[in-house]
Amino acid sequence: MRESSFIDKNKDNWKQLEQLQKSKKPNPNTLSELFIQLVDDLAYARTFYSARSVRIYLNDAAKGIYYKLYTNRSSKRSTFIDFWRTTLPLTMHQARFELLFSMIVFVLAVFFGVVSSIYYPEISRLILGDSYIAMTEAYIEKGDPMAVYKSANQVDMFLGITINNLRVDLLTFVMGIFAAVGSVFITFYNGIMVGVFQYFFYERDLFWESALTIWMHGTPELLGMVIACTAGVTMGKGLLFPGSYSRAASFQMSAKRGLMILAGVVPVTIFAGVIESFVTRYTEIPDMLRATIIITMAFTMYIYFVWYPKRLAQSSSKQVNQLLDEPTPLPEETYSFYAFREVGDIFTDTLAFWRNHFSSISSFVLRFMWLPLLVQLLMAYSSLAQTNFPYDIEYHSSRDVYYDALFPDILSFAALIQIYICTLLVSFLHFMFNEALTENKAKVNNAQSLFWKKGWIYPLLWFPFIAFLYMLLKVSVIFVLVVFLLFPLYWYILNAKFVDNKTVGKSITMGFFVLGRSVGNTLVWCFFSLFIVLLCYSFLSSPLTLLHISILDTHFLEHESLSYTLSRIFYLSLYMSFFWLVVPFVMLGLGFVYTDVIERSEHRSLREEIATLSIKSKKL
Repeated sequence: MRESSFIDKNKDNWKQLEQLQKSKKPNPNTLSELFIQLVDDLAYARTFYSARSVRIYLNDAAKGIYYKLYTNRSSKRSTFIDFWRTTLPLTMHQARFELLFSMIVFVLAVFFGVVSSIYYPEISRLILGDSYIAMTEAYIEKGDPMAVYKSANQVDMFLGITINNLRVDLLTFVMGIFAAVGSVFITFYNGIMVGVFQYFFYERDLFWESALTIWMHGTPELLGMVIACTAGVTMGKGLLFPGSYSRAASFQMSAKRGLMILAGVVPVTIFAGVIESFVTRYTEIPDMLRATIIITMAFTMYIYFVWYPKRLAQSSSKQVNQLLDEPTPLPEETYSFYAFREVGDIFTDTLAFWRNHFSSISSFVLRFMWLPLLVQLLMAYSSLAQTNFPYDIEYHSSRDVYYDALFPDILSFAALIQIYICTLLVSFLHFMFNEALTENKAKVNNAQSLFWKKGWIYPLLWFPFIAFLYMLLKVSVIFVLVVFLLFPLYWYILNAKFVDNKTVGKSITMGFFVLGRSVGNTLVWCFFSLFIVLLCYSFLSSPLTLLHISILDTHFLEHESLSYTLSRIFYLSLYMSFFWLVVPFVMLGLGFVYTDVIERSEHRSLREEIATLSIKSKKL
């Protein structure tokens, strides 16, 4: 094709690109599509018009648009503001029916708690506990029914309450993975607790005093819990109703939306903790002022989470379509490792990679790890059997007992088994991810056989390092942050060695470089993973635990020892399953953090794309 014909054929697209470049807020989808076409034209020009000005023009145009798409992104500050001003409200608008459903569940639960208290007065002791009832009645006799909010140090109370409420919110969200049933169950249980709690004071003619005191912090706290349920239902809905997407792809997108909604709950929960710790204790505040505070907080949350999202969606329908329109999931053969990723993208891509290799990971665990896992279970059960704890709720909610059983002292044989299991799993996952990255494949076939042929060096490199980290954690929990930095650093160093074929010295340098460039994403990802682990370990104190204990008590009233055994084995197996499911998720996420940094610093995907287009153009 002659140069003049080539220019005449494509000049309209180039003019459109120039107009988009001058625009302050260009449509990112249109800009991306035209950029791909421009790169194609550039590859053609480099092949046939390498010494002509059209090549220089296209090269400069591609460089400018590339920086507009990627490098010159809005600052973290503007991104943070846009999240609270636009992204979260629009996400809440999309989840408005889930929010309504969650609120209805909570209100019905409160009503159910009140009715149950009327017809079954003893339910207050079952739900609130004998010790709390006795303490509150003692305070009532002293003439200060709300004294429970004055007994603790303000700072200690804030930390304890806030951490516990954040844990409950996170638990409510994550339990949505069970088709949203878990989130609904936890919200319904907490609603029953609120209804029973309020009726307890109503019976003693203290309804208004209790309501004006409790709802000062209860308004943001409980509404935040409803929004956390909304996040869990949103995630579960994607699993139940995938629509035109595959079930896995639908779940990935709905989980990402649920995470954004959960992020909106965090400041609300922290604010509730501040009110409960520093304000609620002053019961001498005039009733009118307390009522005004409660109404103001409820109205503010309604404005931000309901009214403002609706108005925003109505006033910017085009922006809503762009933000809420889900991209079509890429087929497996076009999976891209090297790409710019935020934490939400890391979560989505990790979930996709985990889904693609779930059968390989499960098969590896069943074939090569079942024996050490069984030994770990038996040794942990033996450790628990020596504790001789009574069979009651306090025993089952004692997470330290299970932690000590599953993570024994470093010098014990049980610890060696634990380190061996962790080494084997981490080595297999690391090899599998590096193999997929090297071959640029979304799925590694025959991963197990390849691991024993090519990846035998991984366990030798990981075993001493994991033993060292295990020793640090057993010495003191203050080393958690150190582990969160050392583990990713070691992962990045091995990636540089085995994927990029660098020398040992250059691999170490590259590892520190990647960690330095990604320390924010790395720590956020590690702490997010830690929250998931802590959530699993908090499962014993959840409402589902009470249900399980009740079922055991009902079916094994005459066989108490059998009830002990079944309960301990059940919880140990549950904890082990959660832990060994979370570990692969954490590991694979670090792999995507690594590729994100490489792409930002070296632009590998762009270089590969241009090279591929150049080859195709030469064939023309």
